[in-house]
Amino acid sequence: MTVRVIEGGLGDGTPPGLLVHGAAEVATLHGLPEDPVVEFTAVMERMRQLRARLSSNDSAHRFRELGVDVFFGQGRFLNGSQVEVGGAKLTFRRAVIATGSRAVAPAIPGLDSIDHLNHESLFSLTQLPRRLAVIGAGPIGCEMAQAFQQFGSHVTLLESTPGILTREDRDAAAIVQDAMEHDGVRVRCNVRELAIATKHEGAEHGAVQHGTAQHGDGVLIRGVSQSQSWEAVADRILVAAGRAANVEGLGLDSADVAYGSKGIQVNDRLQTTNPRIYAAGDVCSVFPFTHAADAMARVVIQNALFWGRKRASALLIPWCTYTTPELAHVGLSQAVAESRGVGIDVYQEHFAECDRAVLDGEEAGFVRVLCRRGTDQILGVTIVGANAGDLIGECHAQIETCVALAETRRGPAPFALLHCLADKESDRLLPPCTPVGNGLRIRSHHLSGNLLQRGIIADLREPPISKATKSSTPPMPRSADRQSSQVTRNGINTPVIATPAGTPVCLIEKNSPRRSRGECRLRMSAAVGLGMP
Repeated sequence: MTVRVIEGGLGDGTPPGLLVHGAAEVATLHGLPEDPVVEFTAVMERMRQLRARLSSNDSAHRFRELGVDVFFGQGRFLNGSQVEVGGAKLTFRRAVIATGSRAVAPAIPGLDSIDHLNHESLFSLTQLPRRLAVIGAGPIGCEMAQAFQQFGSHVTLLESTPGILTREDRDAAAIVQDAMEHDGVRVRCNVRELAIATKHEGAEHGAVQHGTAQHGDGVLIRGVSQSQSWEAVADRILVAAGRAANVEGLGLDSADVAYGSKGIQVNDRLQTTNPRIYAAGDVCSVFPFTHAADAMARVVIQNALFWGRKRASALLIPWCTYTTPELAHVGLSQAVAESRGVGIDVYQEHFAECDRAVLDGEEAGFVRVLCRRGTDQILGVTIVGANAGDLIGECHAQIETCVALAETRRGPAPFALLHCLADKESDRLLPPCTPVGNGLRIRSHHLSGNLLQRGIIADLREPPISKATKSSTPPMPRSADRQSSQVTRNGINTPVIATPAGTPVCLIEKNSPRRSRGECRLRMSAAVGLGMP
């Protein structure tokens, strides 16, 4: 099998996290008796050195050593089985389109007349802009706005929608916005009638009220927010307001590959309308993340080369915005669950309630867990707070492996923040045991938490049953002697059993979430040890 890669350019490949992490470290130093002076040139030089160190992972030399033929140039489909690049015609049995996406600039009057930045050209800066305007309050816009503010720029963040990070829960995004404004970022939302002019043009139209000399060189930005007109001056403008799939010049029509404004059309196996051609990454995905493109590429490899039947819809894609605090999410959100008619129970714990977060001084934020209504099956998690990007990875693994919420805290952990929060939730979710007449009422529940581990059975065994007294333990009542009824909890009828006083009972529902065979044996042996047949 021959593998050939066609690359139109070397690309930048700079992880924005490098710059964000450096800015966050600088931010922790503020508040000292003398605020440190940031050498922005040195920061960017270090970033370029790290980028060069990492570039070998994606170099043409590495792929050639692996046996891949690499061609540089603009590739173009001639038909459904041939590609042309640099005058060479290549015939293929399977092809993959992974051309990615690019930043696009919105139609703002005056924007085309200035040298604005995007998320790629931003990393070529060698001098820190004194005043920076960021258009677009998505993940990249928020990350860069806060990073440059922490480096020492005066940043204005502009967004046309009512709030920042529109994909996220409003209260979670509000915590990030509050932190950005506390750092000094000026956030303007609901921006309308945005226009850009050079200082000279603004002065001619009477837009600059204090004179050009006072503001120095730069561009004038005018707009309307909340029915009020405003003006701002910036030395550089970063546009982070959208992306477009790279589909131009590929000859897709010649290969019978359908595409549109949102990219290439694919099915659940990532096949295009030409079954011999696949697509992966930003060119066909609604998730513009590197890790999402990697996961889609693995689906393509299995389906295109090994007759697999992997589905892209089965991928669970987490994401994180690396602001301070970080905001991460995986699975369903409340808004999506409501739009799909999925019944959910919402459990939330604030970082301020966790000792670890208080000691670290990272009290802002919360963990929100969405479970299927009446169960502890985790459907989605939102975390806003310190290290949310690391914590969401554990939540992703729990959803993928069907670990229930009450099972999150299984065994000791070295002062782990996520376990600290999950422990409180699992304790709060356990079913209560209350006296009913001369017996005990135990609510059977879908929760798969280990009742023995959580101490529920121990509460029923006071005093403990010894071998000497085990023979005198009253036998379990026959079915006819048991009083059964139902209670309503969260709109679901739940069975209730009343037994004679002093008789311990461990009741497990038949339709509880799937458990391993070992877990079932453990539970049943615990129940038998308590006198349950």
